[in-house]
Amino acid sequence: MNHQMKNKIILFYVPCDLKKTAQNLAKKTLHDKLAACAQIFPVQSFYLWDNKVNDTSEFVLILKTLKSKVKPLKKLLESIHPYETPAILTTVMDVNKAYYQWMKESLENE
Repeated sequence: MNHQMKNKIILFYVPCDLKKTAQNLAKKTLHDKLAACAQIFPVQSFYLWDNKVNDTSEFVLILKTLKSKVKPLKKLLESIHPYETPAILTTVMDVNKAYYQWMKESLENE
């Protein structure tokens, strides 16, 4: 294991149109062991689309995973997300050792 990735996880930030969409994506990623944890937050989004400023209610899906799961998780989200151009953002996060161990056990043990 790369020493620099010690106790680091990948956080996905994925806006969704409906709460049900976010819930379905969360359940699918957990079921497929691509994420260890999912959270959903209601947000108000402002964005440019077709040269117009849009103002919509969305639900942000936060997924926590390991580096080894990033590619398959991204591929899954891109294939089933209902948006024409989904935002699938990732960042590396430092976590405490106990949480990292729990995630590793959850996602790597069969």
